[in-house]
Amino acid sequence: MKKIAEDKGISSQLRHFKAVVSEYGSKSILYSGSKGVCLPFALLNAYAVRTVEEQYFSPDAKLDELSKLNSGSLGYTYNNFENNSEFKPDMLVLMGGLAMPHSKVTLSDVNDLIEKITPKKVVGICFSSIFQKEKWDKNIDFDLIIDSQLEPVTVYGK
Repeated sequence: MKKIAEDKGISSQLRHFKAVVSEYGSKSILYSGSKGVCLPFALLNAYAVRTVEEQYFSPDAKLDELSKLNSGSLGYTYNNFENNSEFKPDMLVLMGGLAMPHSKVTLSDVNDLIEKITPKKVVGICFSSIFQKEKWDKNIDFDLIIDSQLEPVTVYGK
């Protein structure tokens, strides 16, 4: 993959995601990431593209715990969604937590998910180049990776 843009900050990440969802014309999105840590980032990205009504979260590349993401008075929330065999989102967004060394999710698990749902587009959203470090960019047919850096982290005290 080649670099097509460079920017700074979380708002830039969200702007790029919103642009790609618009460019691809996505009407339904499935985010898949690690339990706990990736869900808040999926909710944040869902808010950025809140005009897309059909948004879901699948922990650990599994469809058996699928949640529907809903817009509410406090932003985005989620509730269980009973999956059916016709579940075919336009876009799959893989969150970087899946590729972290402590994750039990394998490349095979992710490629099985891709084969099962056959999305039109596969987008990766990660921090600190985790997809590249773990070679997922070589083993998953990403259409786009949005990679953000959180360095340096500065802490101030009294």
